[in-house]
Amino acid sequence: MTKVIEMPKIKELEKVVYNPKIKKLPSHDTDFKIMRIEIEENYTRIDFIYCNGRFAWVQIDPKSFIRPVGSQNKYPLMKAQGIPLTPKKHFFNNVNETLYYTLYFAALPKGVTEIDIIEKESNTPGHNYFNFYGVSMERISKGRIEVGN
Repeated sequence: MTKVIEMPKIKELEKVVYNPKIKKLPSHDTDFKIMRIEIEENYTRIDFIYCNGRFAWVQIDPKSFIRPVGSQNKYPLMKAQGIPLTPKKHFFNNVNETLYYTLYFAALPKGVTEIDIIEKESNTPGHNYFNFYGVSMERISKGRIEVGN
């Protein structure tokens, strides 16, 4: 006999995206990864992994924001964990040290499929920012699990 188990329902405004595809990463001599993006009714949480490469310190601008690709709407940074806000700095002790940090932004509207994560948009030579362009927000798969007896 086969038993069908329905997957739990996911609220329309709540979803989690693991290891999203990114069209353009920050241009540093480093290794960046977005571990997951979680969308809740009151916020958007983004968990990052950052390997410092040759850089000695990091910080995040408190004016950072996310925006849906193709939109001018900005959703501001509300909170940062694991990385200091400018002007404070996190200093690395070694080359290729890894930092895990989380940024919380205002909640995104329903139906967003791709976002940009912007610390600061600037073309000033010698200034590097945590800007990620074209980050996929594709919904996790929902479905049924069949368990046989």
